Amino acid sequence: MDRPGHGRRRDLPGPKRGYGLRRAGEELPAGTLLARAGTEINPALVAVFAATGIGHVVVRSSPRVVVVATGDELVDVGRASQPGQVVDANSHALTAAAVEAGAMAYRVGICDDDPEGLRGLLEDQTLRADLIVTTGGTGTGPGDMMRRILSRRDGAVTFQSVALYPGTTLGFGTVGGEEVPIVCLPGEPAAALIGFEVLARPAIQLLAGAEPVFRPSVRAHLLETVPSPAGLREFRPAHVAERRGGGYTVQPLPGGPYTMSGLAEANGLLVLGEKVTTATAGSTVDVLLLDRRR
Repeated sequence: MDRPGHGRRRDLPGPKRGYGLRRAGEELPAGTLLARAGTEINPALVAVFAATGIGHVVVRSSPRVVVVATGDELVDVGRASQPGQVVDANSHALTAAAVEAGAMAYRVGICDDDPEGLRGLLEDQTLRADLIVTTGGTGTGPGDMMRRILSRRDGAVTFQSVALYPGTTLGFGTVGGEEVPIVCLPGEPAAALIGFEVLARPAIQLLAGAEPVFRPSVRAHLLETVPSPAGLREFRPAHVAERRGGGYTVQPLPGGPYTMSGLAEANGLLVLGEKVTTATAGSTVDVLLLDRRR
């Protein structure tokens, strides 16, 4: 009906019986598995648990990871470096990487190449750490203190040259009476981050009970020819994109595997095997996905 000076009114039918009601079991029938072991808890899953009457679930807490940088040559961020000194980028980067992997990370900071001080620091950190990650001192020189003090401890920590590029020697084992796992990474920043991806990140995922522990990978169409050192498995920063017709393309980033700026921009790591000396444009290669933003 119409009224002068007013809009038109329309009478709508009343709601049907049961309108606006949700029946028990309408969304998830009885017996439905809500989450498998290794599933990461998110807000929506918490809502599902609450809606189905589950007030408590057994979870693994986030692993506690301690990050230590070693070397007399290191100075902290914000301080002017003198000739022969290097700003400690590693401990900050590795702490961020551990958090991204799902850990509660603690950056201890810089430890000088003092054997007793380093031993004491590691012993102290075993009281609060589920995993210790160090950077620097893994080489064979007289100043590589991490290797010197840990190699003498009944073989609990092993240092090995690995067929990894960038990177040379990595250490792994346990320290302290609690036998806390330790991963010792090189001091070169790019090598430290690649070593973290290969060795430390899977360990964090394993401690957290996550499945799978490794990053997802895809096969991609290589857009540019790149050389690779023989006998080493190279992890090169790259940009991965999805193709319109399906599949992926991968573009190596400038500067090669040792550039921090390339790693900062990368959303994937191009993986070239030990037998590859040249990967030609148009070939299909393996790529580790660093995130889902492509």
